[in-house]
Amino acid sequence: CRMERLIQKNPVLFKTILNRAIAECPKSGALWAEAILCEPRPQRKAKSIDALKHCDNSDPVLLVTIGRLFWSERRVDKARTWFSRCIDLNPKYGDAYAWLYWLESETSTGTTTTTTTTTTSNPDSGSAEETDRLNAILTSVETNLPTHGEYWQQLSKDPKSNMLNASAKQILLQVVKVLKAQSSIL
Repeated sequence: CRMERLIQKNPVLFKTILNRAIAECPKSGALWAEAILCEPRPQRKAKSIDALKHCDNSDPVLLVTIGRLFWSERRVDKARTWFSRCIDLNPKYGDAYAWLYWLESETSTGTTTTTTTTTTSNPDSGSAEETDRLNAILTSVETNLPTHGEYWQQLSKDPKSNMLNASAKQILLQVVKVLKAQSSIL
């Protein structure tokens, strides 16, 4: 039974089990990521700071979760920074490339959101830079050939997905499709 099912049935029991698991495995980024996502919005930042202290700032699942938090708050530049940090620290973690690619493709509409203001620019003026960002992600994926990540591994190793002999770029684009279909930013 996955924990996602338990949270819907009994959130109090889920939090109890999650807290016990974190106490037993305090360096698990996956557990901390779940704990962050289960917190009410105002407490997520504090929980993510606690998680970073315990996970040595290098767990890819945790770094992607923090990037997703910033993206959900429309702080695109910070989200981009956290996804990029994850890729720099863990170039084999394919899910980070997928989240970053999704972010870049969603924000390439000419509207840029920063931490304090929202500005709308000419859609043609930023398109070359945005295309360059997407191409840089694709190039990085082809160079690093990621093999890890929950979604990345599910797709790349599933015989039904026809991705067993696919290029890293094809897997990336398919993982982005799956992320869009299966999950929201948070």
